Amino acid sequence: MNFKNSIVLKVVAVLFVGIMILSSSFGVFSYLIEYSNEKNKLVRYAEDLSKRLSENMSIALWNIDSDAIEKNILVEIENENVLAIILTNDKNEFLNGKFKNNKWEISEFIPEKEKELLNKRGFITKEKIIEVDGKVIGKVRLIITNYFLNKYIFSLIIRTIIQTLILTLFTLIIVYFTLSYFLINPISELSNHSLLVAKGDLVTFKKYANNQTEIGVLIRNFNKMIENFESISTRINLVVLELTKIVKDNKNVIDEISDISSNEASSIEEISASLIESASSIKSISNNTKISSSKLSEGAEKAKHGFTLIDKIISSIEELTSHSKNIKNSLELIYDITEETDMLALNASIEAAKAGDYGKGFSVVAAEIRKLAEKSQATAKEINSRIDKNDEIVEVAKEVMETSQKTIKEILETTVSSDRILSEISLAINEQSLGQSEIIKSVDNINEAMQKLLETIDKMKSNVKVIDDTSSNLINILDIFNINENAESNEQTVSENS
Repeated sequence: MNFKNSIVLKVVAVLFVGIMILSSSFGVFSYLIEYSNEKNKLVRYAEDLSKRLSENMSIALWNIDSDAIEKNILVEIENENVLAIILTNDKNEFLNGKFKNNKWEISEFIPEKEKELLNKRGFITKEKIIEVDGKVIGKVRLIITNYFLNKYIFSLIIRTIIQTLILTLFTLIIVYFTLSYFLINPISELSNHSLLVAKGDLVTFKKYANNQTEIGVLIRNFNKMIENFESISTRINLVVLELTKIVKDNKNVIDEISDISSNEASSIEEISASLIESASSIKSISNNTKISSSKLSEGAEKAKHGFTLIDKIISSIEELTSHSKNIKNSLELIYDITEETDMLALNASIEAAKAGDYGKGFSVVAAEIRKLAEKSQATAKEINSRIDKNDEIVEVAKEVMETSQKTIKEILETTVSSDRILSEISLAINEQSLGQSEIIKSVDNINEAMQKLLETIDKMKSNVKVIDDTSSNLINILDIFNINENAESNEQTVSENS
């Protein structure tokens, strides 16, 4: 046993100190009471002795009986507390006296040493007048010492201390063995059993379990603690096994989520790049559409201008046709004139022939006029023929122009429709471009969220690893305790539940 750390010795030491303090306090109190009582006794004794001496000395002093005086003094000074007895006459002159020297031997009193005697060993001084028939004949003075009183009190204190020490030691021995038997031994055995429990042997402590004292309550509570600890350890083991399985499943799920998230992140980056490229293409298409719309607007304006020119050409062709008709009318008139001229020339030739020589010159003129008329007639026919051909060409040109006008009109309508459609397409493309920008922002947000998700998944992996390591450490800790059978059955239960 390690006495330094022994509870019993500490309790005994505390009791010893406590008893000693109480004993010392009681001793001091007893000393004061006893000293006061003995002092009072000594004072009363001094008063009684002085009175007795006064009475006994009165006759001897009156008769001047020295032997009687000497005898009375020697009898009374035998008391150990009497230090000196001094007898004086009525004039306070020394008559007789005895005192005890340093060896406490009775000697003749020396008046010169009275003061020294009082200072060194004197305690109480009592004087009593000696009277005979009311007349003072002398005085007796006592000097009482407290030496023997102090000696008695000191011996009393020593006896009290010795008795107290013996009683204290006896009490402490009884307390020591009582505590050892009823408290320390059960606690020591319980402590040794707790070491076995600490090593993993969760077995209850049977000894003293039925004891109805506080030790029995402590042991029963200790056993209940072991049972609860065993139950808790079993449950913890079950929870750890379940947790290990969950961690394993979560680890697989997190790995799958991580792979899926990584693939999704790559896909989102590709989609983001495609959307950016698509947005660029849409912007290019929008610009081209705007350019095409502008070109179509210009084409429509030019088509309108061409349509106006064709209208003017058709009007000119119609005027040309009208002029051709007028020319044909004029040619018909010329043709009629040439026929009449030809007839006149023929008549003139006939008349010239009738005139003979006189008519030769006129005949020549008539012939020339006839030739001119025939030539004019031929020319008029040719012009008429050409005008007819020109009318045909003009008619064809008119038809072509009308067809072209119709075509240009259709083109113009188509161009206007195309321009409107292109404007609508451009507006739709602009809206699509705005939507595409929002989509790109959303995709960027999704990409950012996916990156954060990947970071979170990495943290989850780290946390799962920490939980896994903690579970392994907890299993290693639980392996210390003898709950393997329960653990195996719990593991089977977990597997069956899974």
